[in-house]
Amino acid sequence: MRFIINSKEFITVLERSMLKGKYITSGVMKNEALSDYVKLVAKDNLIVYNADNSTIVKITHDCIIEEEGEVIVVLSTLMKYLKTMGEETSFSAGDTIALQSNNKQAVLPIVVTHPHESTIEMMGNRKIEFEAILEEYLTYGGKNTPYTTALQLTSNELTDAIKACELVKSGIYKLDYKEEFSITSNLNSEYYTQQINLLRGMGEPATISISAPIHALFRNEIVNIYMSDDVPITIVSPTAFLIRAPRISGD
Repeated sequence: MRFIINSKEFITVLERSMLKGKYITSGVMKNEALSDYVKLVAKDNLIVYNADNSTIVKITHDCIIEEEGEVIVVLSTLMKYLKTMGEETSFSAGDTIALQSNNKQAVLPIVVTHPHESTIEMMGNRKIEFEAILEEYLTYGGKNTPYTTALQLTSNELTDAIKACELVKSGIYKLDYKEEFSITSNLNSEYYTQQINLLRGMGEPATISISAPIHALFRNEIVNIYMSDDVPITIVSPTAFLIRAPRISGD
């Protein structure tokens, strides 16, 4: 496996895959990340996967693929050395991983299996493509059940709403679509809600609660959100997708 990639762009892709932000753990908001392991697949372009037991993210990025293959690596270790590289980095993987940039070289160990490989295998190979003109409903689950709701908006709108909801510190965000789309968070006597300007909305009313910084995957792009009541949500952009299980009351 070997590819050549812009170092800064590679860092950005890896940071996105971490889904780093505020999570609720045992009732307390903490800055955490999805996983410290990433699966890299080199085919026509670079595909980056990360996952936990309730989430998967997939990012596709253009670079020069010299040899196809796949490898799993510790994210924090890769990022540490990648930040020392020059403008472009040559990434190769065999028994170990080698980073090369001008007169700089780093060697890293590979990881045999991603801790959540089953999630990646189950969900990562689904054919999920971004629709610039939103017209169809994606499906979810083993029975390929169509979602009831499809929404199109900018990632900046999503980011702005989630970041504002984080101020409540509940760690739970209710996405609610009726005639309008809103994101809400509340805890004790504190409450925040924000109406989202949609580019397009279609389908039935739907509500889902999410407990993750889902906005962290997307950067200045259009996103399509597919949702139904209390089933995993799918969010798709031209460069990435995310599937996240809902937060069920009492979890």
